[in-house]
Order: sequence, then structure tokens, then C-alpha cells
Amino acid sequence: MHTTAPPGEAGGYSVGSRHSPRCSAARSAWRPVIGDEERDCQVIAACLNHELAQECTGSDGVRHGLLSRALVDELQAVPDTNLREVPWGRIWQGVRASVETANATQHVWMAGSEARAVIAGPAPRW
Repeated sequence: MHTTAPPGEAGGYSVGSRHSPRCSAARSAWRPVIGDEERDCQVIAACLNHELAQECTGSDGVRHGLLSRALVDELQAVPDTNLREVPWGRIWQGVRASVETANATQHVWMAGSEARAVIAGPAPRW
């Protein structure tokens, strides 16, 4: 069985158990709490841990990372009136395709709900 233990404590929690660090009650003593549940946060990364994220200079002369540029490009295609409602699921595949087209050895990564709005708020609770 794989276990993890908070720093300074012997033993550990079974991964996936109700006492796992993923349970908000267990994590609060030794791990910063971002939200009440995992779906309350969204994590995106410009590349996988064994890759290097690349930058480029756009047609505007500004240098950005490939992920930042792709994200801005996708969001600029959305009408301003809908910007706060756009879910990650609507733009993520375009972001991914843009980064991987520019650099085939860079793979963006996302954890969280594709239903969550990119700009505002938690994922809807269906």
C-alpha cells in the first residue's frame, strides 16, 4: 500500500482514504488549503516535468511563453460579453494544439474541471 505522511509524523495516510491528504480535514494541518474540494482549483502547466517550456516573440513584438500566448489568443477570440462564462473545455484543445504546433516537444497539462470558468469562480456544482 502506498502511503504519504505529513512532515514530522510517523506513519501516513492511505492514498484515496478519507484520511488522505486529499481530504480537507486531513490536509489542513500540514498542507495549504486552496479550496474545500479539489474541484475548487484549476492547475495548468506549460510543460510536463521532463520538458522545457519555450517562449517566442509574437507578431506584436512581445515575448511570451507558448502557453501564455496560446491562452491569450484563445481568449481574444471570445466576445467580451461572454468572457467570464468561458469554460476551460471550450478553449483547452485549441491551447494545446497551438503549443504543440509551435513546439512538438512541449505538452501542456491541466488538472481540474473543464466546466470551470477560465476567468472566474469555481466549477458549477451539478
